Amino acid sequence: MRGQFTGHGACGTDPWVHSVNVSDTAESFHPNAAGHEKGYAAKLIATWG
Repeated sequence: MRGQFTGHGACGTDPWVHSVNVSDTAESFHPNAAGHEKGYAAKLIATWG
């Protein structure tokens, strides 16, 4: 998954992960909607069809 998320870090111009959220620390650095769609779902579909 690292390859899928390259260039889409929390501080990037097109982030796929949440940055630090002090009110909800469980969300920090976890995938946002784009990360789930363009990262995880895309890899799953490419791998399993």
